[in-house]
Amino acid sequence: MDSEKSSDAAPAMAESIPREVFRVPAIGDVWVNGLSNEYDDSTFPSQLEAYMTQADYDKALDTINQALHDLWPCVPCWSTS
Repeated sequence: MDSEKSSDAAPAMAESIPREVFRVPAIGDVWVNGLSNEYDDSTFPSQLEAYMTQADYDKALDTINQALHDLWPCVPCWSTS
């Protein structure tokens, strides 16, 4: 019964959350699935000010870029797609 209540509440909560998409420019190599190995952290989209500070944005992109550099596909993966 409790799981029914929580599942009923979840859609209402999801509908109340506004959804926006922000595109961060890719500045590195782009893999076959569209993922880049580096994203531009030199500009802070003003639309994001309502959601995060520039310091948080910079930290998030640094973390993302570092993970991409660490986990970017190897040469055999790249060459064979």
